[in-house]
Amino acid sequence: MRVLFLFERWRDGNPARGESALDSIFVNTFREYADLEIAPLFYDEFRAAHPQETTAHLIGHIGRARPEAILYCPVPAMRELDRNFRLEVLDVIRDNLPVKTALLALDTNIPHFASLLVSYSRFADLVITCDGGNPALANRYHAPSIDLWTPVQQPTGPLKPLTSRQFTVSFCGTVAPYPDRVALTESLRPSAGRAFVHDIAVKPPLPYDRFLRVLEQSAATINLSNAYGGADQLKGRIFEGASRGAVVFEQRNRFTADYFDPDAHLVAFDSIEEAKDLLVRFDPAEHAARAEACHAHWQAHWSGTKFWEKAMATLAGA
Repeated sequence: MRVLFLFERWRDGNPARGESALDSIFVNTFREYADLEIAPLFYDEFRAAHPQETTAHLIGHIGRARPEAILYCPVPAMRELDRNFRLEVLDVIRDNLPVKTALLALDTNIPHFASLLVSYSRFADLVITCDGGNPALANRYHAPSIDLWTPVQQPTGPLKPLTSRQFTVSFCGTVAPYPDRVALTESLRPSAGRAFVHDIAVKPPLPYDRFLRVLEQSAATINLSNAYGGADQLKGRIFEGASRGAVVFEQRNRFTADYFDPDAHLVAFDSIEEAKDLLVRFDPAEHAARAEACHAHWQAHWSGTKFWEKAMATLAGA
């Protein structure tokens, strides 16, 4: 399929920070859905290679590639908005190339990024949100939108039984600025056996393939669903944990129940204190059936292939 992905190759636009997860999240899962005949265009590297007349070079590159669709994932972090394409670039693409364009949107709760998405939607045929969507934006887009989830690639081999995994519980994410998260992760070390905690506030993020390997070695993983400003958000961690057969300890939020049964598939909690208590008593052997049911549900309904089936069918009809 002649689909052109546009996104940054390097995390924070900095090679020293390692590759971003977008290639794994979007391109690798798309390749499970269909043959990808066009290599992704990493626009941070493209800008560096063509500092002059970048837009003209970009239009030429896209014209030669002859894609049937363009899938553009802007950078969501507030401090990085200036690294995204200028609006006039998308305007030129729309005016000069007969190709459908979709925006792949992560973290729609960040106010500055949400405003950027609304502006970008003027030049897109479809907005695809990957975090359950932001209800406040639903009527502001200038293009149709579809609220989906974070696609995750399939495991490369059989999943280990929970009782044979290296870590009892893992948490990878931002810890240090949040006192409740500090309290939760500190409680894991003495009481929950073999814990793996990686705080991206003080350490570089794990490469995405290594992060997935950590989940494969975790009997349980923790998802904290509060997003920017305390709003609920459908986090990718739920689908990543489910894909690797881990028990997902999930902070209750209004989006998750649309995808998983909080009681049958997950271990849901309402407060950090409740999570701490549940984790102290966590026995992997007692939760094997729950983990298997959650993984099977992910395979049947929320795999990367299911994501692209919905996304591409909607774009085709847009």
